[in-house]
Formats: sequence, C-alpha cells, structure tokens
Amino acid sequence: MDGLTHQRPSNLTSDGRPRLNWPDVTRALALSGVVALNFHTYLNGTGASSPLVPSVWERLFNPDTGPLTTRFAAVFVCVAGVAIALMERSAGGASASLSTRLVRRGFILYAAGFVLEWFWPGTIIFYYGAYFMLAALLIHLSSRQLIALCAPIALVPAIVQGVRAERLVDGNFTSWLDPPSIDSVNDLLVRTFLSYTHPVFPWLVFLCVGIVLGRNINQLPRMRRQLLLIAVSLIVGAYATREVVYQLSDESAGATFILSVSSTDPDTAGIPYTVGIVGTTLLVIVVISYLCETRSRSPLVTTLTRVGQTSLTMYIFHVVFYELVVEVFGAASETGLDTALVISLACIALGFTFVLWWTRYIGQGPIERLYRLLAP
Repeated sequence: MDGLTHQRPSNLTSDGRPRLNWPDVTRALALSGVVALNFHTYLNGTGASSPLVPSVWERLFNPDTGPLTTRFAAVFVCVAGVAIALMERSAGGASASLSTRLVRRGFILYAAGFVLEWFWPGTIIFYYGAYFMLAALLIHLSSRQLIALCAPIALVPAIVQGVRAERLVDGNFTSWLDPPSIDSVNDLLVRTFLSYTHPVFPWLVFLCVGIVLGRNINQLPRMRRQLLLIAVSLIVGAYATREVVYQLSDESAGATFILSVSSTDPDTAGIPYTVGIVGTTLLVIVVISYLCETRSRSPLVTTLTRVGQTSLTMYIFHVVFYELVVEVFGAASETGLDTALVISLACIALGFTFVLWWTRYIGQGPIERLYRLLAP
C-alpha cells in the first residue's frame, strides 16, 4: 500500500490472474508512435502533409498519406478493445454493472477530451470516451456478431465520403460534415461519428476487433499463424483492390465515388483503408505478443510494460510537454521532420523516466488514479 490506494502486484490482474504483458507493451509502443506523428503534425502544419520535395522519411511520416498515419492510433484503439474484454472476463461476463462502469468511464473521457480539444485539436481522448460508452452495448454481443457488425461500420463512412466526393465534383459543398469547431449539438454528433481524426465510423471496427481478440486472449499463441495469414491477406487484399479499381475506374460511370470508396487514404474512410488498418493491427499484435512471450524477462519488455500501464498519464504528459516546449518557451519551431523527431524522442525519454520513477516509488499513474477516482 502506498498510503493512497492498495496496490496489487503489476504481474496480476484485478481478479488475481497472471497479467499478460503484450497488451501493455503494444500500448507503450503505439503511444510512442502517436507522440512522433502528433509532434510532426502540430509543429510543421502544412509542411508535414504537403512538403515541397518530400524525402523518404517525410513520405513515411506524412500525417495524411504516409504508411504510418493513423496506424499507431488504430493499434491503441484495438488494445483498448482487448482491455474491455478483459474487464468483461474479470466481471464474470457482460452485465448491467459493467455496462454502467463503461458508460461512466467513457463519459469522463469524452468530457475530458472535449476540454482538451480546445488546445489539442483532434485528441483521441475525446473519441476514446465515445468508444467506451458504445462498448457498454457491444459487450452484450457475441464475437461473431461483433465481427459481422464491422461490415456496416466500415461501409457507412465509405459511402458518406464517396457521396461527398461525387457532389464536390458537381460543385455541391458539404462543409457542414467538417465542422471547424464544436459549436452546436449537430457539430458534436458529426465530429463524434463521422468527422475529423478518429470518428466512430469506421474506428469502432478496431475496437470490435480488439474485444474479439481479448475474449480469445488465452488462445492467441495457438492462433498466431492463422492470425498472421489473415493479417497479410487483409493488407494485400486492401491494396490490391485499390490498385485494380484505380486501373479500371476511368472506364466506369461514377468514377469519383468508386475511387473514394476504394481509397486507402484516411480522409476518404474507404473500405480498403479500414481493411488494411485491421490487417496491420493484427500483424503488429501477432509480432509483439510473440516477442513478449519469448522475451518476457527482457529489461526492455519490463520497461515497456510499466509504461503501457500508465499510458493515460503518458498521453497527457506529451500534450503538456509540447505546449511548454513549443508554445510557452518557443524552444522549437516549424523547421521540419528532424526537429519534430528530436523533441519527440526527448518527450518519450523524459516521459518514460517520469512514469518509471512514479510507478516504482508511488504506484498507479497519477492520471490513471484520478480517472479511477472519478469513474471507479
């Protein structure tokens, strides 16, 4: 006991079962990627998404079209689904009390994210809250029903963005679907479900996949080859479909709609985009879970496990760090990807040091403690 809360061993879950370290390690690595992409995007603005003569690294870290964009955040959301499934297991199955807890925790995150949105636009905390509140309903569905639900969740935004692209060609603007700020209930609902950085449609797909993985977490070692095959198939299938459609689109009517629905760019929410992200996420989880299993005693795995257990604190830390370094003290400015990566590494190193010290001498992370105090 640290004087504030009872602390359980870090290798045990709340119900006394052995704690698997790969979800925490995955969360820590995904959050590190989120930090790098966020800093590059916020610091360099249009220079990040539209560099004049992009280098290989600038293409890689392009927040709009780069192969890393949204991948880290999607993995983060998938692991949140795993955590929800583990909460379900600890509670002995889906129940009204668990649904109430998810709604309560989701509302706290949603409200906190709404406030954070004022100076950190696009924060995933806001959307995280929405996912948790919707998870209060999702946990009552079977795994097969959740997988089946992924299809309409992915299809809705693809069709909406496809219709928008088609109308834009005809000069019909639908800017109300991209509110620059949240000034009304309509803006709030549009941003939550269809617009901006991590909307429910299609991002809820990643949460559903995570819940299904979490429900089968003990079978994961036996399922790795199967999951690896599924992951590679989804990735190859997504990009192959995009290329085939792009080659044939000139000869078809409604090419704009078809190109949008078949795109792998995040802004279009195309079906191949969502499918490809699911494949990438599964691939990452398969690889990290295997490495954690075979190197469970590695100091690096141990370190990342502890950082992953304080991911909410680390997320808030990176926001505060950026605001202080860039906005308050002006120690960094829009000078390119190299500057963004340097301050990202500094933030990660300092943040990791802080949470490792805190968890060693005090216990549960400060933001995690506040979160559970407000939403037990």
